[in-house]
Amino acid sequence: MQDLGFKFADAYFCLSFPNEFSEALTVLFRDVERTEQSRHEKVIEILREDNHGSYRIISGSRESAPLAGKDRVLGELVPFIRREIAHSLRSGLLFNATALSTENRVVLLPHTQAADKGITSSFLVSQGWYCHTGTLSYTGDEDKGWHYLGLPPSSNSIERNRGAAANGPPALLVFPFYSEGAALAVDFLSAEEAAEVLADCLVYQDQSIPAQAAAAVHRIPALSLSFGASAQLEYLGSALSYIVRNNPSGGKLSELLAAFQPRCKIHLIQKKALSAEPASAVPEATPLGTKKALTIGMATYDDYDGVYFTVQAIRMYHPEVTDKTEILVIDNNPGAPHARELKNLDKIVANYRYFPFGSRNSTAVRDLVFRQANADYVLCLDSHVPLQPGALTRLIDYFHAHPECPDLLQGPMFAEHLNSLHTHFEPVWTKGMYGFWGSDERAEDPAGSPFEIPMQGLGLFACRKDAWVGFNPRFRGFGGEEGYLHEKFRQGGGKALCLPFLRWLHRFSRPGGVPYPINWKDRIFNYLVGCHELGLDPVPVKDHFKEHLGAQAASEIIEEIENEILSPFFYFDAIYYITGTAKHSSWEKMSRSFKTLGIDASVRVFKAAGTGDNDHLDIALSHRAILQEALQQGLDSVLVLEGDLVFLDETLDNLSKSIEELKRQEWKLFALGGPSHAKQCPFADGCQHLRVSQGVSSSYALAYSSQIFAKIVKDMPPFPYVRESLE
Repeated sequence: MQDLGFKFADAYFCLSFPNEFSEALTVLFRDVERTEQSRHEKVIEILREDNHGSYRIISGSRESAPLAGKDRVLGELVPFIRREIAHSLRSGLLFNATALSTENRVVLLPHTQAADKGITSSFLVSQGWYCHTGTLSYTGDEDKGWHYLGLPPSSNSIERNRGAAANGPPALLVFPFYSEGAALAVDFLSAEEAAEVLADCLVYQDQSIPAQAAAAVHRIPALSLSFGASAQLEYLGSALSYIVRNNPSGGKLSELLAAFQPRCKIHLIQKKALSAEPASAVPEATPLGTKKALTIGMATYDDYDGVYFTVQAIRMYHPEVTDKTEILVIDNNPGAPHARELKNLDKIVANYRYFPFGSRNSTAVRDLVFRQANADYVLCLDSHVPLQPGALTRLIDYFHAHPECPDLLQGPMFAEHLNSLHTHFEPVWTKGMYGFWGSDERAEDPAGSPFEIPMQGLGLFACRKDAWVGFNPRFRGFGGEEGYLHEKFRQGGGKALCLPFLRWLHRFSRPGGVPYPINWKDRIFNYLVGCHELGLDPVPVKDHFKEHLGAQAASEIIEEIENEILSPFFYFDAIYYITGTAKHSSWEKMSRSFKTLGIDASVRVFKAAGTGDNDHLDIALSHRAILQEALQQGLDSVLVLEGDLVFLDETLDNLSKSIEELKRQEWKLFALGGPSHAKQCPFADGCQHLRVSQGVSSSYALAYSSQIFAKIVKDMPPFPYVRESLE
């Protein structure tokens, strides 16, 4: 057993644990103040109950249920310690709050019942703000210092020194309130109003605010921030930085806020006007070139600058691999202004290939890097990742030396100051994400041997093309792939390895804002879908987000997601809805029907192919184009919807019964609904719901199996050749 002493404010603890937790706890407690053993007042123990990996966490006041495996222990340990801290600090002010800092000044975002579910803090961190804590903040009666619990540690705590702000008083209180669709409103709060709202954030709701602590809070300017979309926060970071840097008086602060809100509204109007304009023509994909040894691929969404400098860095610092490699760029927003310039790079960069894909926006479209690669070996980068010189040559050599390698290969990431390395993610939940940066000394020597890691950030990863296991095609939005991909490789017989020579740097900050939407529902959806696919226990996911977002908010999201996973529509790898022809209802109208079915977030909107002067031809071309996309993505099945669909009350029940029978059939086409004479068709073998169609008379709801994708794409020529053949 080992001991680790730590403190928070005036509460001292000793954590006693088995040796196998040493490395993970060193990283987990890197932002927590450590103490000498003589100051320990409360003991928390991690006890091994048997030889089968079962543990229990125990203190003098409580104990956990049995926990199977280290990951469950580490996931439960943080909330257990927070409860112990709350039990120990009954005086002063202890409240739920996120503490962020910029320019060495703290901005406190207390958590209320109507809070913003982490949207504001996540946005500010993306702008380069440092996160001291996402959980507990404390100031005592006599102690004028402020304390922010750095447990779990901030994802950017290694890159940016905590500095003097670590125990400094807040320069500003911001109370964020999110309501979908709400207008932006930022208002100055009086000391009395701020104290009233802050009382709702106390860990102990029955606790009265001590006079001295209340007086300290009253000296801090406070704002309420109401908003209905993350895009409204575009200028929030710069406005808050100005406030904490200049400390304007009440009158000047009110003037600043009055100017801030119209500027954001004008910006939103401009963005909406731009989005209302017809999308630019999607550039054509670059033709396939000669096969190379290695594909270096990246997926991007409105990040031309990142792509440009990453591509040029490869050319400047790795010229020896130019003839052996291709550079593949997957453009996930090909109708945007960045697309044309991304495409134009194929005119100036040797072996560069542009590939547009916009029907689904997600970080998981990186799957296409591997499926579209024209090489035996594939390296996937974020579109803002430079590599250390020599790394690409050594990676190609490694693949040549291990031609049957089944493993997922990654490398250590440089911290931004370039004097330390992050070799892996520790498999622990922290601030809405699974995993946080850890370091292994075995990576210090670039010539060192590869070693196995639990997981790692996916800014860089590589494998043989034939060994690629794929992302779940249902993943959407941002997040959830770390850990999932590593476990999928392990379940397939491979390992997750760190190659010490494969060193890289990642640009995290986005001063102009992240161009794509990030929301908690998509992230939780991906985590739960990953658990469902791999047979993993979803309880740690649910428990963490109930802790992170609040039990009520998280439970509502989780219930929606679980219903979607249980829905018969979940059987299909992808669901498309075709828009843009004369006989089609508006997307707004159909989306309400999809929402009733619980599938609105999964339906991909597909703009009809063709010219618009022949609906039947346009629909046929659209189905062909969708099946071509399905081939490119390696899907097993796809459901295509179009027209003014009407779903009956019994749709889900009937479809569930049909899908259960479909799973036992070899099938190519599956028509949902149909004419009344369809009941005269014979039942499929052993079925009570599925019938063998004598011909499909409607394409309003038609599913395809992968067995038929290639045949339809081959037999039906694309536009404009199909028009010529019909004429």
